[in-house]
Amino acid sequence: MADIYGEGSNSKKQWKKLKGAPLKDKVKYIATYYGIPIVAIVAGIVFIVSMTKTIIYNSIPMIITIESYSGFVADEAEDQLMEKIAPLLDADPKKYHIEVNYSPIDSGNVQEAVTMSQKVIARMSARDLDCMIGNEIFLSSYMSKDDPDNRAFTDLREILSNDLYQRLVSENRVLSLTASDGETIPYGILLAGTDLAETIGLVGEGNYLTFVVSTKREDAQKALGKLIYE
Repeated sequence: MADIYGEGSNSKKQWKKLKGAPLKDKVKYIATYYGIPIVAIVAGIVFIVSMTKTIIYNSIPMIITIESYSGFVADEAEDQLMEKIAPLLDADPKKYHIEVNYSPIDSGNVQEAVTMSQKVIARMSARDLDCMIGNEIFLSSYMSKDDPDNRAFTDLREILSNDLYQRLVSENRVLSLTASDGETIPYGILLAGTDLAETIGLVGEGNYLTFVVSTKREDAQKALGKLIYE
């Protein structure tokens, strides 16, 4: 193999040798002398592109964020929900986005459950979470019987029309908290068999939809409520 890596060669001589060298020697030469700078440049480009995409995505207004902790949702859930909720809010689907995520919790893993709970509270505090889907045990842990200020979910009667609320009650779909003062607070909707469950491709039984109190998108919550039954 031609020696194109000679220590005492100047750049001109090396490039002359490189010009007549086989392809594999050219590749080896470039990898040896320019490998690290090339990798650094490529990594920098990837980082810049990734950050640019993130900035652009975050700059698009959000319609609603829904996090499911116990029921799988379809990959196309966001597109399908956008198609139905955008007209109710007079919003251009091309100028907004929706988040419908599935974040399963392993109830047998205490550390994972604690970490997830901390994330949920952090998102609520940042007003970055509008709705939660979960089972009764998980959701009830965010509803205090004694402290009204320590209840994460809105009374359904403040979100839904009276007709829809009464229908859900008659179908035994409402999850309620009985407070220490005897007051009953309805806060969850059993989704199985509803139009909304079909729209987001929700899989599983015993999954309830709740509306987070600390939201900045109450209009979107109310619009979502209208999609339970279309």
